Amino acid sequence: PTFFIESGFTDTPKADLVAPPKKTYGRATVALHAHFRPTAAGADFPELLRLFDAAPIGPRHVSLMAQKPGTRAPPHSELQNHVLTLYAPLSGGDAGLQIGSADAKLEKHAPFVLDSTFKHATYNNGNDDAFFLVADFWHPDLSPTEVDALTAFLKLDEQFILRRSQSLDVVRALRNTERPLTFLE
Repeated sequence: PTFFIESGFTDTPKADLVAPPKKTYGRATVALHAHFRPTAAGADFPELLRLFDAAPIGPRHVSLMAQKPGTRAPPHSELQNHVLTLYAPLSGGDAGLQIGSADAKLEKHAPFVLDSTFKHATYNNGNDDAFFLVADFWHPDLSPTEVDALTAFLKLDEQFILRRSQSLDVVRALRNTERPLTFLE
């Protein structure tokens, strides 16, 4: 994929773009691996994804993130204590992570693992764009049974999300019929 910070990404299927709905805070992200399988954009990085597939604690999400100079994301928490997040700086910027009141500078070729249940924010105080590889991993304290249960739940949740919009369309169509919908009550 091609990064264009100002306007988002180009040459990337819309379904693979991940960004906050209202403001991007100078960030743009493209998912390479999501919901337990490579995305269309991930096809451009087969060797990278093979490395993650070979890891004993496989990734839930793998993304490339770009952050414009002079920008900072608002502090947030992922609220998911079953994963840890790897930030691997790829290039540019005077970038880092603010974690609570602590500051962690992100340096090229120096990966940083974060428990993203703690409030954190990425920033780029430099003059150049900063690029990161971001990957969520199963928390190493999870047992194999817990990983299997979470995997099953998340796959089920994904199917619900994919079908939810289709279900809503059906319900809306049924509500517009002349027949009463007593069987739904």
